[in-house]
Amino acid sequence: MSGQYLPISEYAAIGNLATVALVARNGSIDWCCLPHMDDPSVFGALLDDRRGGRFRVHATGGETGEQRYLPATNVVETTFKTTDGVLTVTDLMPVFGDLRQPTDQPAPPEMHRLLSVTGSVEVSVEWSPRFDYARADTSIEREGQTWVARAGDRVLCLDGVGSDGTVAEGEDGPTLRATFVPENITRSLVTWWGGPDERPSRSTEDVLDATVTAWRSWSGQDRGFDRSWAAPYEELVLRSELALKLLCFRPTGAIAAAATTSLPETIGGIRNWDYRFTWIRDASLTVQALRAVGHEDEARACEMVGQPDDGIWEMRGEPRHYTYSQLMLWVGLDRAIQLAERYGFDAVDLDRWRRSRGEVRDLVLERGFDEDRGSFIQRFGEHELDATNLLIPIHELLAVDDPRVQSTIDATIAGLTEDDLVYRYVMDDGLPGKEGAFVLCTFWLVDALALSGRVNEARRVFEKLCGRANHVGLFSEQIDPATGEFLGNFPQAFSHLGLINSAIYLAYAEGRERPVEAPVGTPEHRREAGRPVPASR
Repeated sequence: MSGQYLPISEYAAIGNLATVALVARNGSIDWCCLPHMDDPSVFGALLDDRRGGRFRVHATGGETGEQRYLPATNVVETTFKTTDGVLTVTDLMPVFGDLRQPTDQPAPPEMHRLLSVTGSVEVSVEWSPRFDYARADTSIEREGQTWVARAGDRVLCLDGVGSDGTVAEGEDGPTLRATFVPENITRSLVTWWGGPDERPSRSTEDVLDATVTAWRSWSGQDRGFDRSWAAPYEELVLRSELALKLLCFRPTGAIAAAATTSLPETIGGIRNWDYRFTWIRDASLTVQALRAVGHEDEARACEMVGQPDDGIWEMRGEPRHYTYSQLMLWVGLDRAIQLAERYGFDAVDLDRWRRSRGEVRDLVLERGFDEDRGSFIQRFGEHELDATNLLIPIHELLAVDDPRVQSTIDATIAGLTEDDLVYRYVMDDGLPGKEGAFVLCTFWLVDALALSGRVNEARRVFEKLCGRANHVGLFSEQIDPATGEFLGNFPQAFSHLGLINSAIYLAYAEGRERPVEAPVGTPEHRREAGRPVPASR
């Protein structure tokens, strides 16, 4: 991106299971909404470098640092090196207790930045809250040793700067700046939502210890979680689990699709959406991924046959008959029938469900497959491809050895991929501009190839995509195949659940141990569900 904007891939994420902040490698918190993820931004330089506001801490003369997560946590450490010393900034939002359990106790709306210095380093601080997406007039004043930003009844405070800070009034609002030269010491900066009388009572060191303990307990370090089945990508799988957990709202368990709003799918275009909400589609797939790797606590149609809709991608224009929508209707009916037949759940009209399941299956096979293209298509009666059709064998409408499944995989590779990255579709969707390749769809290709026994192809695509993760193992929604640039909102739940599921399917295909004995779509799972099993397995 031009000007002062950093690439999306330059950020790591921290959070408290109520909101998420993005911390750049240059030490700047450029995105944070308080007290909740879907509230207006307080720091929004990610979207508007000039007016959005930020909270930056860095070493003068060391503008960009090396960044990592503390192992098995969502605590970020950024290290700046200068000729005279080293500054390490440890960033976190507090979480306490057993994160596997919901709680009505509000998460502390705080950000702690622990500064550790060896040698002699000049530290630069910039604190410029901009409330309500920078639409509210903001003031910054010092009250004792606390700096207080106000805009009406919105208040944000900062401790740790004290008399070292000065406020400069600018065209876009006030900015607190400070420089100091600590030597071989630690110092903490704490900003919190609320007034000076709501100052955090615990020291940053205590908060850090408790937060690290909570994240490591959730990630399974104290429960013997074994991720060796994902070798050599254990750390990426763990990071994906932690990224998905960051997007959970602890009191209710709701799972946001991403932590941000309005990050472009096309630079300069209008494909800019707010992803800080829960879609049943996204949340159900996230739950599947978390359950697969052992996080059970995060995972607690029959009239729509043949009806048009807007599809999984929420396409513009008149409702159409989407193949994937009817596939998912079949899935809903099929699973409801299984629950009734195998587990004794009450069924209002089981015979009608069976008839409807057969009708929708016939509909998908007759109208969703294009003989000329040799592939399942996006919409009945048309000819465009859609990456969702890679899921047909995974949802078990057809077995993976069915010629129609294999030809659909081949057609997808030929028509929807660029540099081993998969587009959702390439047809006109009613919006100007072009989006990037979709990370989740690329993982779907891995799954389909792995199930097919095309293991070398699956491994190649998986490894190449894993190599595109950013410096701390996070993914956005999309990637530009030509440049490798991240596009869309970040971090993206879809992308990380896809990584986890693909790691499982690869482990299955390669005959390695895995957390799920018989993943959906495999011959073993089909046999358990009473479906025909491919002769080769």
